[in-house]
Amino acid sequence: MGERFVPRRPLRLGRDAPAKMAARSISAAEVHAILTGNVIVQVIDHRVRFVLLGVVAGRPLIAVVADDEISDATVLISVYEPDQDHGWTPEAIRAILDRDRREEGP
Repeated sequence: MGERFVPRRPLRLGRDAPAKMAARSISAAEVHAILTGNVIVQVIDHRVRFVLLGVVAGRPLIAVVADDEISDATVLISVYEPDQDHGWTPEAIRAILDRDRREEGP
């Protein structure tokens, strides 16, 4: 946790990403900004996926991206606002972001 995500490939929107972004009122600029967020979880199965948390203009956002070897791109799978129904309390978000700031140092 706390490791910065650095895309190693060009960003490409996944098949469902544009509809999810529109339904959730999340702009392409916000998506690009969130890619400098924290890696919360790195899941490795048939490809490497990252779950990123960041704050854009005071709005916490989570992006799920995956490296796709076939298309040689980093693919945006989903982006959404964290909510309490999924365990994302304001306190939990603040704790993760505060921990990241402490790990970065002065």
